Amino acid sequence: MKITKAVFALFVAIAVLALGQVSASTMIGEEGVISSSNVSTGGQKFALVAVDKKVLDEFRDAELAGDEDGLNQLTSSGRLFPVKVGTRVKILMGGSFGTLHVRILEGAHAGRSGYIPSGMVE
Repeated sequence: MKITKAVFALFVAIAVLALGQVSASTMIGEEGVISSSNVSTGGQKFALVAVDKKVLDEFRDAELAGDEDGLNQLTSSGRLFPVKVGTRVKILMGGSFGTLHVRILEGAHAGRSGYIPSGMVE
């Protein structure tokens, strides 16, 4: 399989971004706060949390493609759920490419767990 320069450059960019994130393994078991949003509604900011890693990948793909219908389907099906910025979370596990598995500690989704990009948690 031949890798083009563009594909290689994309791979390098993703790796650099992932390595630039806070090391998830040092945060496992600690609490954090959702600090950035990827959606806002009614003046409030939310982070969309995925119920599993596959859904997080689907979300990222839809977001990159500007696929509003795909994003709406993920949200309306409950596979993505909104959590207010400022909500406390517990880091359950770190993953590849800057992904965290978190448990929501307060608010409407307290007790639920899901996956979120690590850059959205402080």
